[in-house]
Amino acid sequence: MNQFTQSDNSVPEIVFQGAVQIDPKAHCDDEILSLLEEWDSRPTPSNPGAAIFELDNTFGFTISYDGKASGYWPDPESNMLSETLVRSFLFSNGICELTDLGHRLYLANYKLIAMDGQEYQLVCPFPTASGNIGGLVVVCLNKRITQPYSHS
Repeated sequence: MNQFTQSDNSVPEIVFQGAVQIDPKAHCDDEILSLLEEWDSRPTPSNPGAAIFELDNTFGFTISYDGKASGYWPDPESNMLSETLVRSFLFSNGICELTDLGHRLYLANYKLIAMDGQEYQLVCPFPTASGNIGGLVVVCLNKRITQPYSHS
């Protein structure tokens, strides 16, 4: 069973309030959709390949199987909220629930002090050489969303 551990790069004042999985085709711009196709067809799937997502108006990081986050772009501080949310989501739902390696787009909802907020997170699992989930590439797409999600 895959299990991620907490890191020091988190915001303790954040209260995670759930996430919904949404369709990237309905909410992402064409460049992101093209990169998802590239991600799905990369020649070495066990290579996280996060660099393809390092675009203007995105930020992200990689979490390995043992819970070590690395590869932050542009820097760890810019990813504190994203990392806090994704770790809350994964721990609340358990990484073992990810049964396939397909990419997913989540809208994560949170409360910071007295303000509600949300973040669009692209989660791209990558396998180990043996095919188990080796970790995740997490990309915040808040500034790349073309059609906001409606909770209707």
